[in-house]
Amino acid sequence: MVEDVLDITDGLYTPGYEVYDPETGYYEYYPEVIDYAKVVELLVYVGNYVRGIETTYATEIASTKRLWMKPSLRTPL
Repeated sequence: MVEDVLDITDGLYTPGYEVYDPETGYYEYYPEVIDYAKVVELLVYVGNYVRGIETTYATEIASTKRLWMKPSLRTPL
């Protein structure tokens, strides 16, 4: 999973930078670049990962929700 995320996020964001031109004495600014296709790919990957966890541990999640909804368990000790 970590390798997949690293592959997706590689090149996702390139920071802006300045280049000094000694002939003119000015700096030329190159703005930051965000690859929105990779952002969408990362969102889809994370969504699928969460959905996989929800289906794998559905009974545990349902049990925890049922326990949480019992009023007797919500009172502080």
